[in-house]
Amino acid sequence: MHTDRPSHILYLHHKLKTKGHEIMCNPLTNDADPTGDNSTTAIPPKRWRRCGLGSGGGWYVHVGGGEEKSTLARSTPRILFGYLLNTALYLVLSRGPFLPSGMMASSRYCPNDDATGDGGVLPSSSSSSSSCTRHDLLAFQIVSLINLSYLGLNGVHAFFVTRRPSRALPRTPRGRILQGGSLNEADIINCAIVVFQGWDFFMSCMFVEHRTVVMLGHHFLAFLCGYFCLVYEVVPYYAVYFGGVCEFSSIFLCISDFFQVHPPSSLAHPSTLLFSILTIIETFAQATFVLTFVAFRIIGWMYMSANFISDTYHVIGNGLLRTYRPGSGWFLWYMMAMSVLLGALQVYWLKTILDKVSEILE
Repeated sequence: MHTDRPSHILYLHHKLKTKGHEIMCNPLTNDADPTGDNSTTAIPPKRWRRCGLGSGGGWYVHVGGGEEKSTLARSTPRILFGYLLNTALYLVLSRGPFLPSGMMASSRYCPNDDATGDGGVLPSSSSSSSSCTRHDLLAFQIVSLINLSYLGLNGVHAFFVTRRPSRALPRTPRGRILQGGSLNEADIINCAIVVFQGWDFFMSCMFVEHRTVVMLGHHFLAFLCGYFCLVYEVVPYYAVYFGGVCEFSSIFLCISDFFQVHPPSSLAHPSTLLFSILTIIETFAQATFVLTFVAFRIIGWMYMSANFISDTYHVIGNGLLRTYRPGSGWFLWYMMAMSVLLGALQVYWLKTILDKVSEILE
């Protein structure tokens, strides 16, 4: 779309391509850059779309005459469906006939006053034998595993296999921070974060095993991160890593937690092949969790947090939020604080994990 017209603004009506909306095309030159970047890798503000190439550089189109739905608005049906699906699956598993009735939980997780085993009350350390199934806790673990697998596998696939965050976004601070809403992988992961962390927060309140200040606080803060990433359409690159890749280690933690509640000795006789297989699976899950936790949540987290803070300072310091994402400044400061706070929390968890590993080895 090229024109010799001297004006920097060209008004067009093109019903086939813009569905009757009025569009405005500006030639992207060094002195007429709709993004204010004066570079060939400029990122258009919201509602600007590339509409062609001219001799003076890129062309962008501003679509008017109708509000474009925000990422949160487009994602709301998917989020509501996720809440309903998680709840329905939990109810079916915990109250239906699908879980084996003979699958007994460790005595540490059996309520003292409930021989049937679904009271959700931690027992005293004097309990000596399994007397419950804890289908409620098992159903919760299964639903959590499904959600964490969805997040972790999507994150690893997008970040390391297809490398979409690196390939689809400009490799600039603005590309990584302000190009939200244009990377489908980030939108999917943010939706899944809102679904899982919100649902997990509510469900954790019902289980004394999970009803701790640290865990509830972690779920709530993570929920806010995912929710406002959808509201302000920011940090798509880092959302894939922090919200997706880092949850890959949680898959193996969830499997390890399953064996804490239902140890191999309660599922099979020690002399059977099944017991040996279950023991191998448990050991593999524990070892893989430690390795992936260190790789993604300690080393990778520190590296990505440093880059994230650097990119965010660049965006804020250059006053780009007023043009591209007005009103999101507080949230970017919140995200920087969370990257440091959650990073410190994970270092604390690493110490706890290493103490547990040392205890097992002894």
